[in-house]
Amino acid sequence: VEFGLENEAYATQAVAEMFAQLQCQTTHPVLVVVDQWNECFPVSEYVSVRYDNTRFHGHIPAYHLTMPRALHRWDGHLYKRGLKICATTWMYHTRRDYRPDLLGVQPHEVRTVRAFSQHEFANYVAYLRMMKVLHQFPRDSLEYFYMLTQGNGYQARKLLATLY
Repeated sequence: VEFGLENEAYATQAVAEMFAQLQCQTTHPVLVVVDQWNECFPVSEYVSVRYDNTRFHGHIPAYHLTMPRALHRWDGHLYKRGLKICATTWMYHTRRDYRPDLLGVQPHEVRTVRAFSQHEFANYVAYLRMMKVLHQFPRDSLEYFYMLTQGNGYQARKLLATLY
């Protein structure tokens, strides 16, 4: 990693080598977590002349960029002493019809995160207050906001950050 930071021309290769080493080593436990994994596959917002007159219409596919390329593979089973967790997000779901089966994801590997219970929601709000994301949140309104968001963490963060 230090070599990649010091030599910008080799930074991409340093990232690829780091992941290869993490897969082979057995000394330390490794956890790789990728959020918005499905966003590694559509075209990015970046444009390049190289991609003109292609099916990408001038936009660079996200998987041609360095970090998405390093993280987009479904290769968690290759880590000798580790785990890779990939989470999908549907914030931009209209951009692409995401089909896990085309990416090698088996049906038994797909999990859905359930909504928070009331106790978990209270802990979540306490964490947001501790991290100073929320300011002056009224404790007596906890049940009301749980009812509004139905325990959905994303909706809760969005609503609470907007109001408090």
